[in-house]
Amino acid sequence: MSAGLWKGRTVRVRGFPWLEGQEKEIGVGSLQSRILCEYHNRELSPLDAEAKKTFETLEQIVSQLKTNASLKPRNAYRKPKAWYVDGAKFERWVAKFLVGLTCAEEGTAKWHETDSDALVPPAWIIQAIFNHEEFKKPAGLHFVTDYQADLVNGLGIGPLFHPDSSGIVGGDISFGGFRFLIWLSQEPIELFSVPPPTGVVSELNEAKFTYRMELMKFPIRNVVNQKLAFVWNWAPSNHIVASGGKVITAEYSRP
Repeated sequence: MSAGLWKGRTVRVRGFPWLEGQEKEIGVGSLQSRILCEYHNRELSPLDAEAKKTFETLEQIVSQLKTNASLKPRNAYRKPKAWYVDGAKFERWVAKFLVGLTCAEEGTAKWHETDSDALVPPAWIIQAIFNHEEFKKPAGLHFVTDYQADLVNGLGIGPLFHPDSSGIVGGDISFGGFRFLIWLSQEPIELFSVPPPTGVVSELNEAKFTYRMELMKFPIRNVVNQKLAFVWNWAPSNHIVASGGKVITAEYSRP
C-alpha cells in the first residue's frame, strides 16, 4: 500500500480472530514494507493511484452535498455533477490490499478456496490482481446499497471467513459512510449473511450488496445532485436493465 495513498497515518484493521472483536490501528508505512517487494509495489502503483482518486472523489462528493444542501433549490439543484473512477482498478486494489494485509497480519489463516496458508493465496486471485485475468462472478467487488452514516471516518478493512472452513472468502472495506466488499470465492455470496463491520453500530442487521455497480446517485431531497460512475474495462455481467435500456442503480442518500 503506497504511503501516499492514504493521507492519514494509520489504517483500522478488524475481523482477525486475534483481535477478539476489537479494532487495531496499523501504520501505513509499516504495512507497506511487509507486503510487496519494490518491483511489485511499482508494478501495482496504478492501483494505488486509482484507490486514492476513488477515496478523494467520495470525500469531495460528500463535501459538496453538505454545501449544496444548505443552498436554495434553484442554486443547489442544477445539472448533477458527474464524477468518474476506474472500477476495475479499484476492484484489483481492494483485493491486493486484503491479500497483503492477510499475509502481514494473519500468517496462520487459510484461504477457503484452496485450503492454503495465508502466504499462498489462490493463483487465480493473484492473476486477477496483476491483471492477467479478470475476477469472474461472483468473485469481485460488491457495493453496499445503503449509505451508513454511522461508519466512522477513515479507512478500515477486515477479512471475511467461511462459516464451515474458517478460511478467508473475502474482505470488508469501509471509508467514511461507504462500504465495499471484495468476494474471493466461487461460492455465491447470496448463500451467506454478511453482518456490518466489527465494531460498527448499525441499524442494518446484515448487508445488501450490488455486484460491480456502475453508477451511484446522490440526491438532495429526492433530486439527484451528484453522480459517481464506476467505469469497467469489460461489460459487467450483472446489469439489471429495464425497458428502454436504462441500467437500474442503487441510490445513496446523504442525511
